[in-house]
Amino acid sequence: IAIASDITAQYNAGDQVAAALRENEQLMDAINKHSIVSITDHLGHITYANDMFTTISGYTREELLGQDHRMVKSDRQPDVFWEAMWKVISAGTTWRATVCNRAKSGTLYWVDTVIAPFFDEAGNINRYISIRTDVTAARTAQAALAYEREHLRAILEGTDAGTWEWEVPTEKL
Repeated sequence: IAIASDITAQYNAGDQVAAALRENEQLMDAINKHSIVSITDHLGHITYANDMFTTISGYTREELLGQDHRMVKSDRQPDVFWEAMWKVISAGTTWRATVCNRAKSGTLYWVDTVIAPFFDEAGNINRYISIRTDVTAARTAQAALAYEREHLRAILEGTDAGTWEWEVPTEKL
């Protein structure tokens, strides 16, 4: 007596799961190479920090894990800024802003930040992923440009000088 079952569907499903896992790993690898990534539990305690996060913050992975992001808080944003952020993400919505953080050395750095909630099978938030891009150089350049513009404005007002512009190709004044 023999009993047989066709397991082709289960076999194919296993292949699809393996392919999806490989694709997910490759996607995370690409994100980790480009961005500062951390994952927290639903209370905001860091459970994952990638190499770029440890590099920019100056903290080791061991120092970050189990802590919250207050470790890198610079106090450049008021408390209401962070309260609004928590209100958005705890409601299950993705949040985005530019944030000023402080590295372990005391150095400030700016990051364009996206925080997205992850949900369990019941629809409850069980963690958050934060993906950030270092925009410190751009913020520094913007500040320098604003300073130079203000400096030029003060000179022009102080000297009561007139200015003009000439577009050479069009001869437009």
